[in-house]
This record gives sequence, structure tokens and C-alpha cells, in this order.
Amino acid sequence: MMTEAPGRTPLGPTAEDPHANPSATDRSSPDLRSTVRTGLILLGSGAGYLAAAKLGLLLAVSNASVSVFWPASGVAIALFLVLGYDVWPAIAVASFLANVWTTGDPWSSIVIAGGDTLEGLVAAYLTIRFARGTRFTEQPRDILIFLGLGALVATSIAATIGAAALVAAHLASIANYSSLWSTWWLGDAVGALEFTPLLILLAQGRNGLRRAIAGRTAGETFVVALVVSLLSGVVFLTSAFPYRGVSGTALLLLPPVLWAALRYRSLGAAVSATAVSLVAITGTVLGRGPFAAMAPLSDLFSLRLYIGSIIAAALLAAAEVLQHEKAEEAAESARQNLEEKVRERTKLLSDAEAIARLGSWDYDLSTGKITWSDEMFEIYGFGKERFEVTLEKAYERTVSEDREMSQAGLRQIASDPKALSAPESASHFRIRLPTGEVRWVIGRGKVVEVRDGKPVRMVGTAQDDTERMALISALKQREAELVRSNRELQQFAYVASHDLQEPLRMVASFTQLLQTRYQDRLDAEANEFINYATEGAKRMSQLIDDLLAYSRLNRSAAPWGDVNLNEVFDLALTNLLPAIQESHAEVARGELPTVQGDRTQLLQLFQNLAGNAIKFHGELRPWVRCSAVQEEGSWHFVLEDHGIGIAPEYHERIFAIFQRLHTRQEYPGTGIGLAICKKVVERHGGRIWVESSGEAGKGSRFHFTLPLHAATGASSTPPPGVPRGLATTADPLVERSLTGPWRAERPPEAAQRALSQGDGGTSSLLPSDRRALPSSNPPEKPPPPPGS
Repeated sequence: MMTEAPGRTPLGPTAEDPHANPSATDRSSPDLRSTVRTGLILLGSGAGYLAAAKLGLLLAVSNASVSVFWPASGVAIALFLVLGYDVWPAIAVASFLANVWTTGDPWSSIVIAGGDTLEGLVAAYLTIRFARGTRFTEQPRDILIFLGLGALVATSIAATIGAAALVAAHLASIANYSSLWSTWWLGDAVGALEFTPLLILLAQGRNGLRRAIAGRTAGETFVVALVVSLLSGVVFLTSAFPYRGVSGTALLLLPPVLWAALRYRSLGAAVSATAVSLVAITGTVLGRGPFAAMAPLSDLFSLRLYIGSIIAAALLAAAEVLQHEKAEEAAESARQNLEEKVRERTKLLSDAEAIARLGSWDYDLSTGKITWSDEMFEIYGFGKERFEVTLEKAYERTVSEDREMSQAGLRQIASDPKALSAPESASHFRIRLPTGEVRWVIGRGKVVEVRDGKPVRMVGTAQDDTERMALISALKQREAELVRSNRELQQFAYVASHDLQEPLRMVASFTQLLQTRYQDRLDAEANEFINYATEGAKRMSQLIDDLLAYSRLNRSAAPWGDVNLNEVFDLALTNLLPAIQESHAEVARGELPTVQGDRTQLLQLFQNLAGNAIKFHGELRPWVRCSAVQEEGSWHFVLEDHGIGIAPEYHERIFAIFQRLHTRQEYPGTGIGLAICKKVVERHGGRIWVESSGEAGKGSRFHFTLPLHAATGASSTPPPGVPRGLATTADPLVERSLTGPWRAERPPEAAQRALSQGDGGTSSLLPSDRRALPSSNPPEKPPPPPGS
């Protein structure tokens, strides 16, 4: 199968060939069809080249093998461009037959055929390589490249080889070599320039013809053809015009050829120019026309120059028009794409404005013209109605109380010479719709153009703010309800703290009086009932006190200030002294920071956390340690113990009010202590949480944070010797005797070793027996009290 040259139609079957896939029963059919098809193409190509060669040899005057006009060169180049390089055997054979038919010398004919074939191959290659192949007629640059490389440079190959072959075969004299070469070369060049574009364009078939005559009427086509034909015949076939040279009558054909080129593009240029050249050659051979008497028939340099100029001018004009049309089409396509994008963006902007209830406007102060977006009409209640907007029309719907404010603001902007650099102005006003509905609108505007020191153009937006104002109104109403509810709660708290406490005290007093006076007169069951009543009255009184303490947290009147948490923690331990003595608890702390807050509430925080750690110690002697470390933007506090622990499922529940995990018989209390801790921490801008596995002996770690920046007198960096990021402080732990002051006793290394290894060193807050802080494996049973 023949190979396919790039950009051209292969001679073999293509993918579109319905016979490309053979059936199982006829495997040889496609190969046979391909061979027949290739043979017919080669035969037709050879026949066409042979006909063109014999036509050109009719003008061979000085030598039988040298013609002043050689159309076969254009045929060969066109066949190579359209059908591919594999058509070369047909060109070679046809050239050989044409020459041997003329001279009868087979050896010179073979050499001449080789030169003609090589000429066509080189011209086709150069056109493909540098001028886009069969599309070279579409751009002026490619036409000039084809003219230079294909029609002038490549055609010198056949002239050089052919003239040498004639001299070698003694069919021409060596003295005539240069004359033969120039005649041969110009003949091939004109033939290539004239017939290559024509055949390539005709090979496009109906599609090319439709593109050429698109938008042209049949009448115009007939007129152009008639003018070119008649004028060619009159100039070159008659003696109607006296001879005045090429600049005279011969140039009369240039306007109609250019007309055809401009109106019918490259095909019109090629057809009209070829028709003119054929008529010119015929008339000159017959001895008529402006070129008949200018030179011997064996030269006709002026005629060939004229033909080449006409064809080149027509093709260049057609290509220029084609590029202009493509540029217009590209511009039109770009304009349509831009319009489509503008429509899309406008639709998107319109949808966004509708969603946000935000309209836009443009106000030309010099002309008074106002342009509104669609959403502006919707906001002002005009719906689909559109009209020429004026200030008066806009202010018609502005509530009278707000109209003067808007007008005054606009007048101030319009008279401000510095309005262009002024910040965006805003106004909040109401409009009333015909239905009586009142809408709140936020208007914003800015001057964007100033002329002669005066603002001339403003742009801005108007947003429907009705929904937000309704929410604000509802929030204000809810706020008023909350104030009233809080006032009622405060009254309830007052009643609970005064009116309820008095009856409870009376119940408890008289119950105790019954127990004292009638203890010997009543049986055991009656005494038990009296105890229950007394205990219940006490619990009720404690619940009321705790509830009041919890409710007072958010309305504490104590001023905030710098609070030294070392002092606060010490005071909390002083308040817990009876529990510490009773349980022989050990309490240790590191250096604590100074923060800003409510001293009383922070005391409650540490006292509740430390008290719980001491209370829920199980069978082990309790120990508690508190530490603080600086983190980014906050202080992180940890208070840990080795008590009974808290199961993970209760880590959130324990911070709710009145939530207890144990009975009162196991551990006393009302279940409000951790709720108070949570509220205190949150009121100070921190958070609180717990870590515990719930296993007895492993205890719990309560974490909470307080803002670092809240303390006006505290340093933003940890105290000297405190590394950042430690879970516990590295400061020397301090110890306190129940009868002595706080004092630093050990450096950080010794303190940590005492905590982790239980080396017997004292690094904790000890009771009077000064027992060491237990190790990571504390004793299972508390030691006996001091002095036992």
C-alpha cells in the first residue's frame, strides 16, 4: 500500500472506506479494490500530466522540448500536494512519454522526466514545510513563500537537468544553454504559479465552490464572468485597442480580476487569472494583443511576467480579504462570546442582588439621569414596571420623616469638592409601598467622578433591611422579657433567702424542741421520724443557700481586679482546714499566677475543687496538688488527686446543677459545687473539663483555663525557671504546716523526684504530722491520726 504524505489524501483505502474491514468470506476483496483504486488514481494523474505537457509543447519554438509556457509543472505540484508523494511514478512516466513522443530520444527523455518529477517533489515539500501545504492560498505570507520557493526556486531543478540533458544528447547547442535554461525555468515557474492554486482549489469540490459563492447572487457571478471573458477577448484577440504597452490595454484586465478575487476569494482569483492568461497566450501566439510585437515568440518574457503578476496580485488580494473576513469572524465570535459572558454575569449579578435584596444605582449629577438595577425596582415595590427614574420619583416613597435626612445628605455630597476621596456614605431610611407596607432600606453611595472640582457621578446600592430590623425588634422584645424574667427571679431569690428560710428555721427549731422534750415519751419510730424531719429541713436550707449562691454569680457587684491566686488558694485551704485535719490530707501547689477577675468567685472555684478532691478520697488518704502553666493566650490550671475517680460517661454530667453520682449517705452535699466552678470559669472567659478513668486510686485531673491577658498586673511570661508547656509547674513546691507559714523547701528536681519516687522528702502542704506526699502507689489505707 502507498504511504500517506502529511496534509494530503493517501492513495490507499482510508478509515472512512466502507471496504476497509473485510468480511470473513472475502479476505482478498479489499486488497483488490485498493490496488484498482490506486491504479486508477495513478493512471488519471499520468493522463492529466501528459495532456498538460503536450499542451505546453505546442509553444516549444526554439527547441522541441523547451516551451515558453509549461502548465505541466503546476499539475505535478498540485498532484503531489493533494494526493501525496506516492503519485511520483505517474508523473515520471507521463513526462517520459511526452518527451520521447516529441524528440524520439529515450535517454534524454528519461533524464528530463527525472528532473520534472524531482521538481514537483521538491516544490511540494517546500510548500508543505513552510507554507502550510494545500492551505497556502489562505494567507499572503504563504502565497509569497510558495511563489519564492515553489514557483521560482524548485522549478530551476527541471530547467537545469533538462537543458543539460538536451545538450548531452546533442539535441541543443551548448551555446544556447543559458537561453534554453531561462526559457525552461520561466515557463515552469508561470505554469506552477498559474495551475497549482487552481487545481488545489478545484480539488475541494462542492465545499470549496459553496464557500466561494456564499452570499453572492447568480447575477453577480454571471456579470463577473462576462466582463472578464469579454474584456480578455477584446484586449488579446482583437485589434480594438492600439498598442501602448503593458501599462496600457493589458492592464485593463486587472480590475475585473481583482473584482473576482475580492468577491469570490481564492477560487475566483485563480479562475479569472487563469482565464486571462490562457486568452493572453492564445492571442499572442496568433499575433494579436499588446504582447504580439514586443519580442520574438521564443522569448515572450513580458507576457510571462504579466501573467505571473496578474495571478500573484489576484491571489494576494483574495488572501488578504480572506484574512480580513477571518479576523471579522473571530472578532464577531469574540463579541458574541463576550456578550454571552456579559449576559451570564448580568444574570448572576441579578440573581445575587435578588437573593441579597441588594439593588444598585448610578446617578449622573450633571444630567440628573438615574439608572436603577432590576432589584431596585423590586425593593421600591414597582415589580416588573420599568421607567425613567428621577429623584422625585424615588423620594415619593420615602417616609416623610426620613426624606429630609436623605436629601440633606445628597446635597452635602454634591457640594463637597473633596467628594471623590471621601469615604462611602450610608443612610438608613424607610419607604412606604402603595400597599401600606413599610420597608427599611440601607442606602450607600460614593462619588466616582469629579469635574471642575464638582462631583458629577455617583454610584451606590440600596439593600432591603426590613427583615434585619424585624429581628432587632424581636430581640429587643425578647431582651425586655428577659429583663422582666430576671427581675422576677431576683425577687424569687429574695423571697427564698428571707421568707423561705424563716419557716424552715421554725420547722427545724420546733422539731428539735419536740425531740428534746418528748424523747423519753415517744417510741423509737417517732424519734426516727423527728430526725428525718430535722435532717430534711437542714437539707432544704442548704439547697436554698447553694441555689442563691449559684444565681448570684452572674450579678456579682464586686469589682474585678488583679487577683493573686497563691493567696486565694491559701485562703481556700484555710477554709478547708477541718476537712484536711480530719482526713490527714496532703495538699501541694506550685507557683500560681496573678489574673484579673472576681476574687470571691475564684476563691469559690479553688475551694470547691480542692474540697471535692479531699471529700472523694475513698479508702486512701487524700492528696491534692495544683499547678499552672502558661499556654498561648491563657493560663492552664490542673488540680489532681488520687481519689475514687469519675467514670467517663459522667464527665459532662457532673458540671450540671444538682447532679450527684452518689447517695447522701455515701458523700454529703447538694451537687452544686462543680456547677458553680463551671460558671465561674466561663464568666472569667475560660473553660473547664475533667480527665479520669473512673478507677479508684487513679483519681481525677480537673483542668481549667483563665485568659492570660486578663491580668493587668501579671507578667505575660512564666516566672523564672518555669519552662513553657509543662503539665505541672517546675517551681519549687511549697509546704505549709497547720501551725506554720508557707515556705519554699525544695528545688524542682527534688520536688519531682519526691512526687514520682516517694523518697520521703516533704514537698507538700502537710498536716501537723508532716507526712510525706504519697508516691504514685499511695497506701491503700489512711495512716492513724496524729498522736494515736
